[in-house]
Amino acid sequence: YAAFDERVTASAPKPRDEALVELAGRFIRSRGPVTDRDFSAWSGFTLGDTRLAFATVVDRSEGRVQTVEVQGATHWHDAEVTADAEATMGPVGAGVAPGVVDLLQAYDEYIMGYAAPRAYLQPAGRSTPVIPEFPMHALAIDGVLAGRWAPAVQAKRAVVKVVPWRPFSPAEERSLQASVAEVERFLGMPVTVERDAPSEA
Repeated sequence: YAAFDERVTASAPKPRDEALVELAGRFIRSRGPVTDRDFSAWSGFTLGDTRLAFATVVDRSEGRVQTVEVQGATHWHDAEVTADAEATMGPVGAGVAPGVVDLLQAYDEYIMGYAAPRAYLQPAGRSTPVIPEFPMHALAIDGVLAGRWAPAVQAKRAVVKVVPWRPFSPAEERSLQASVAEVERFLGMPVTVERDAPSEA
C-alpha cells in the first residue's frame, strides 16, 4: 500500500466523461479481452456509464479496439495488443507442463480485475461464483481456482494453510511445494503447510 500522491503524479483535472473514456481505454488495453461487467465491477462505474465509455473508445480507436464473442458474452480487446501478445507468447499453454499451482493474494488483478461469471472464477462443479476474501486467498491450478490458502506468520516461523476443493495430482503436489518454497524465500523463515481435507464448500 502507498499514498495516492506517492504513486500518481499530479496532472490537470479532466471532465468526468473524458476521464472515464481514458480509464476505459486503458483497462481494455491492459486487460482485454474484457466485458463491460468486468470494467464496471473493477472501477465502480455503472454499466450505463461503462457502455457509453466503451462505445466512445471503439469510435476513437480507428479499428484497434474490437469485439469478440466468448462463451456467449461480448468482449472488447485492443487488436494490436492482442497480436503483439500472441507473437511474443505463442499459443496459450505452449511449453508449460500441466499442474501449475499459484498461490494468489485475494487482491491480485487476476481475481479483482474481472467479474463473474468467468470460467476460472467458477470451476466446474461449483454452483455459485467464488469470491476470494481475506484471510483466505485464492489457490489456482493451471489458471483455474481450485481452493483457498492463507499465511499465518509468527516471530520465527510461518504456516501456510491450504483448503483444496479437490485432490491434487502428483504434479500439482510438486508445484504446490514449489509455490510454498517461494513464500518461504519471501518471508525469510521456515514455512510449514497445514491442509484441510478436499471440500466443495
